[in-house]
Amino acid sequence: MAPQYYLYNNYSNLCLSTDSLPFNFGLRARLYENPLPFTFTLIFSTEYFDICTVSASNHYCLDVYPVRMDDVQDIAYLAMPNDTTGQQWKLESTEITSLLYRLSNKLSERGMYLDVYNQTKDVYMTDSDRPGHYWMKVKDCAVAPSDGSMSGNSPNTTLSDTVPPTISRSARPTQTVSTNSSLPTPVLASYSRGLSKGAKAGTGVGCALLAILVAGLVAALFYWRKKASKNVQATPTTRVEEDFGASEKYGRDEAPAELPSEDVISPMHSPSMGELPAQLEVQEMPGCSIPHS
Repeated sequence: MAPQYYLYNNYSNLCLSTDSLPFNFGLRARLYENPLPFTFTLIFSTEYFDICTVSASNHYCLDVYPVRMDDVQDIAYLAMPNDTTGQQWKLESTEITSLLYRLSNKLSERGMYLDVYNQTKDVYMTDSDRPGHYWMKVKDCAVAPSDGSMSGNSPNTTLSDTVPPTISRSARPTQTVSTNSSLPTPVLASYSRGLSKGAKAGTGVGCALLAILVAGLVAALFYWRKKASKNVQATPTTRVEEDFGASEKYGRDEAPAELPSEDVISPMHSPSMGELPAQLEVQEMPGCSIPHS
């Protein structure tokens, strides 16, 4: 098993421990009681370490969550191991003594280091050169380190005393881990860092194609409806529609005269009054005689 160390803050004379209250981003690391022992595992082919601990048979690693408020950048907390850059830490040696380190994070911006607030003892990533930036790896927090006399004598004599940002504890769902350990019960984080750039680009292309398809269907629908309307107006189906169309075209008083149909007899060819049709046979009625001419 890898050796375990406590992270001792040189200015506050306290070791890194868990927060006494659940935190909405998971378990927030805090300078309090019940310090946590950490293992420092060098990540292959890098200069960064995984700083991890064990509680209730579960592994947790020191991580950061972006905040970007004033001079505060990231909140330090414990999370399940996930091989993200927020769990990659660099221990930078100082010129004061080889026992003191400043902890930078690969996810955080350059020049940001793990720091401690004077009033709340909360742990955040801050910039500049602050006395709360200096840490030691110690085997026992109950015994003051050999360089403990240096406490409060870091290059910058102004301790980080800015009030940390207030963050709602109900903003994100959490999951509680049952434990019989004497260590505080961690509260796991349940959050997502958002879609990747590739996923966002694919979603945008899909939405654009869908919009083009819908616009094409709408245009085709209007085209066919307009074409069908023109066909109905151009082709009358009844004599009434023909007459109506002619009157509309030439005006109701100027419609062209129609030629008489063949079954109408012209007066010029009708029988004269002097012509009689063929002789009709007249029958005599009983008891009457009709003289013949």
